[in-house]
Amino acid sequence: MNFEGYLRSVTISANLTFAMLALAMAILIHSQIQMNKSGSKGKSK
Repeated sequence: MNFEGYLRSVTISANLTFAMLALAMAILIHSQIQMNKSGSKGKSK
């Protein structure tokens, strides 16, 4: 087994996982902001 190749694949998968988590967080924060905006609009009416 090639240790260097294994290490590289682990790093790539870790980076992919981190990217997915970051993307999910960005979507979550964006939807929270959208909800807050629509909520404040509803209150002012």
